[in-house]
Amino acid sequence: MVELELAFSSFIIGLSGAMMPGPLLTYVINGSLQKGFIAGPLIITGHAILELILVVLLLSEMNRPFCQPTICCCNQNSRGVSFNPDGS
Repeated sequence: MVELELAFSSFIIGLSGAMMPGPLLTYVINGSLQKGFIAGPLIITGHAILELILVVLLLSEMNRPFCQPTICCCNQNSRGVSFNPDGS
């Protein structure tokens, strides 16, 4: 069940980022006008590498500062960290 919730929330967050134009889209358009087709895949690959680094850091116990009671309600269990908004 936790995996399904994680997959759903990841999909929604990714979809909201893809639907909302922002600075990365502007950079891709500018880069493609200057360098052609190759600019888009290069920029997106760089962005994916950055996202992967952030995920690895969060999964490797770098999330402890964010699990303070004043910031959010996180519980560490044998399967990792789970977010419980109700504090249970």
